[in-house]
Amino acid sequence: MRTLPTITTIADGIALKSPGELTFPIIRHLVDRVVTVEDEETMNAILLLQERCKLQVEGAGAVGLAALLRPGLLNLAGKEVVVLLSGGNIDMNLLGGFIAHGLLSQGRIAIVRTAIEDRPGELNQLLTCIAELQINVRELNYLPTMQALPVQQVEVTLKLETRDREHVEQLLAVLHRRGYALTEIRGPMTGPRRGS
Repeated sequence: MRTLPTITTIADGIALKSPGELTFPIIRHLVDRVVTVEDEETMNAILLLQERCKLQVEGAGAVGLAALLRPGLLNLAGKEVVVLLSGGNIDMNLLGGFIAHGLLSQGRIAIVRTAIEDRPGELNQLLTCIAELQINVRELNYLPTMQALPVQQVEVTLKLETRDREHVEQLLAVLHRRGYALTEIRGPMTGPRRGS
């Protein structure tokens, strides 16, 4: 048995530095294999359970589903499988963040930043390009930039409602072809993606 110095995970219910003295012998006797999943996968499992099953499950209770959802992690073909879903004791602020992050990572929300000329009609032209792709604008920030852009340009940040990652890629390609230099904000776990 090994004790870890620290553990950082959203699944705080199973974030133990070492197994318990009573449970470890049982685990050694009965468990064939232990696998791990990333926090991002756990968040996606929480989102799936909320959206499709209307179940509120905390991180520790969603890791089993996260493991099942990762392609190639488990070989369960032809087997009957039961996944325990437990723990509805999840902080509402965390849950909101998990849902937002899950939508962002799945490409159902996209956040893009670009610069446009500061003259009438430029913003409308950008929004028309987006509307042509059947994408809904959820938030828009249109501010003179504090960065090193020419005085005649304005920075625009858009939070967009998209279908999936393929839809986001289609948007980026269209805007790129129309001359927009873009930065896609992918979230704290994936980082920004720049295009020109």
